[in-house]
Amino acid sequence: MATIATDVWRTSDRFPGVSEAAWDLTRRLSCRPTVRVAAPGPDGSATNRYTDTASIRGEAPDTPWALYLTDMNKAFRYVVFDLDASKGNPERDSKRLTAWLTAFSIGYTVCLSSPAGGRHVWVATAEPIAANLVAAIGVLASQLLHSVDTAPLSNRLTGCVRPPGAPHRNGGHSIPVTSLEPLLSPSTVTAQLEAFRDHLIDLGAALPESTTSTPRGVTVDDHGHPHLIGDRRPVTTKVRKLIDEPSDEQDLSRVMAVVLSGCARARWRYADVHELLAHSPALEHARTSRGANMRLDRSVRQQEKALQNAWRYAVQFVATNLPAGDSFDATFDARAAAVSDAVEAAQRAADASPGLWSTNRSRRQILDAVSAYILQSVSSEVEADTRRLSQDTGYGREACRLALLWLTQNNWLVLTTPAAGVHGATFRLGDRFSTDPSSTEWAQAVTRPAVPPDERRKIQLRKIVNRLELSNHDAFASPGSLGRDAGTIFAALGSESSATTLDLLAHISLTIKRLRAALTRLSEQGLVVTTDTGWQRTNGTARERVAVEFGVAGYLEGRRHRYDIERQVWAWWQAEYEWMKSEHRKPGRRPPPTSVLLVSVGRPPSNEYPRGPNNRADHREAKRVVLGKAANTGPLQLRQAS
Repeated sequence: MATIATDVWRTSDRFPGVSEAAWDLTRRLSCRPTVRVAAPGPDGSATNRYTDTASIRGEAPDTPWALYLTDMNKAFRYVVFDLDASKGNPERDSKRLTAWLTAFSIGYTVCLSSPAGGRHVWVATAEPIAANLVAAIGVLASQLLHSVDTAPLSNRLTGCVRPPGAPHRNGGHSIPVTSLEPLLSPSTVTAQLEAFRDHLIDLGAALPESTTSTPRGVTVDDHGHPHLIGDRRPVTTKVRKLIDEPSDEQDLSRVMAVVLSGCARARWRYADVHELLAHSPALEHARTSRGANMRLDRSVRQQEKALQNAWRYAVQFVATNLPAGDSFDATFDARAAAVSDAVEAAQRAADASPGLWSTNRSRRQILDAVSAYILQSVSSEVEADTRRLSQDTGYGREACRLALLWLTQNNWLVLTTPAAGVHGATFRLGDRFSTDPSSTEWAQAVTRPAVPPDERRKIQLRKIVNRLELSNHDAFASPGSLGRDAGTIFAALGSESSATTLDLLAHISLTIKRLRAALTRLSEQGLVVTTDTGWQRTNGTARERVAVEFGVAGYLEGRRHRYDIERQVWAWWQAEYEWMKSEHRKPGRRPPPTSVLLVSVGRPPSNEYPRGPNNRADHREAKRVVLGKAANTGPLQLRQAS
């Protein structure tokens, strides 16, 4: 695409240099509903303080404006190198920078940004980019290119740059001198920017030592290299294989990152990984850098620098992303033992009373789901709303509500906090099962089991989750399907072990007539088979065929989708309600209901809530808007324990 002719940026009456074409381009590029606008000075002239904002839906501002580089989730969608003439030579730095970007197939657009000769080099991304990666690139680039201003790249909240065509306070405007196509059709991804960051390090740049506090659980050795506190232990089989054997993975930087993270998690020190530098295939990225057609050897100093930087990143990442059970929380094992004891007691009592569940199986399913939440969170109290329970058990929300009511009335569960706003009610297991968190039994519980507390918790969680997932299917939970009795039997049977009819009668508490009828239906559909020792479950994929044959495929997914929409509408209304109560609300400053930026995943919309002619909330219209614009993010699933 050719550069846009300068006469397209025609002057308006509002501000010298303002162009309708430039404002239209800004609207197209903006990933937020507003842009930042230069505040006027005492004499009415534009300043370099971008403290005001303007909606992209309105007319062009009367003063220069700047485009946010991050989206509503504060992830970068543009990486812009601001080459300031007051700090260096923008023209020379622009040529060096674009040559590096070309080598990594990173598309860019260069703009002559100011009358003094400054440059803006724009890189548009095809996916959200983490702020820490962008900030690191800015710091590294500024060491090699003195004209780089790191401010826009180091602020994910308000970092902004004047887009192509935007006027300058001293006259003129930002003129694109290369094609706008890379800006209009983003293609750059995280892997390319990570490789570019590593290239800047190869060229001699270095990240400064962190000025923030050391992450919890991290210390440094005698040479200042960080590591996680604890005794060294063996790395996982996967990491050991990568250390010892060449990998088919083409991205060598990713291989090194995986290995260093695994070593950091295993409490290795920098000296331990340094011993691998000379020979391990996993550290090839530290030994060599990528050239045009081949990898080039690094000097010894460059190898050391590359490994040190990568190790610091790995330790920082692992320390802030430790999985459950591998934390620095001294109470974790005690809490894991306590919740395991409580869930085990509840499950043992439920198994001993099969007749309680025979007439209303939703009650046992809801008890199992709440038990799974407790094990997942390693907390005695958990939030459990009826829509979440519906998604995880296959029962409707009304059935879930009635089951929760029965379980609390019969002391299987205790309601600790009623539902409020967007938050569901919180529950814990009944007093006869739960361990008081303030009791000394929390500490004593760790010494009781022969199996480590967290491993016991994971075993319990897998068992409950698998049982829930086996019966939570259209083939058993939909109207006109095989039915809940069949689903309960299917989940009770093993795929490699068998159970007799008498075993099933004792475990499920059905009449012999109902049990045989359900087994016959399951057998006819190929879901169970008989063996020399009893009944056995077949491959679960047969459920999909059964659902299609019975005409119920997609029933649960449709209900999950409806519940997701209801949840989003409710969260939207709660956000609106909070806004109405706010003392600092400003009418007219929020996006309208049908704005394209309506829904942010995981958060309620910030747009105005739909209103009817009488200015009353229009919930039906809100649901229609959400249905039309919100992408379905899928049901909330119970996760398998790792």
